Amino acid sequence: LQAGPRWRHSQDQFWQEVRARCQNVPRRNAQLEPRWDSPRQYKNLDGTGRKLLLYDHTRKGLTVEAEIGSVAKTNSEPDYPWTNEFVPGTMKLFDPPIPLEHIRTLENFQDFGVPRKDRNAFRNLTRDQYRLLLGQA
Repeated sequence: LQAGPRWRHSQDQFWQEVRARCQNVPRRNAQLEPRWDSPRQYKNLDGTGRKLLLYDHTRKGLTVEAEIGSVAKTNSEPDYPWTNEFVPGTMKLFDPPIPLEHIRTLENFQDFGVPRKDRNAFRNLTRDQYRLLLGQA
């Protein structure tokens, strides 16, 4: 996650909304929907039970997990035409984040987040890697 010129919210506003949604706290004038608009279609997440894990480079860790129920081209945001609808109740906040150092202990993740070495916009985790990531092994 990176706040850039096309980002609609400040990092702080975004994290306040995420925290509220993960804790099921009613929000007044909530601007974020239970969805994630993205520049590309994540076909492998569309209704498969797989989870989207968001890495925040400013916090140096994984911060959010959500299961994607469906993906549709909505063009609701000019630069983010794909809308990923979350399965209700699956959004989880990692606070504190799962640190980068821990992510790099996983097999094939040693270069995760290393400039010029890691050119992947997304990664797939096995079930075993997911358990190790969450410390459940």
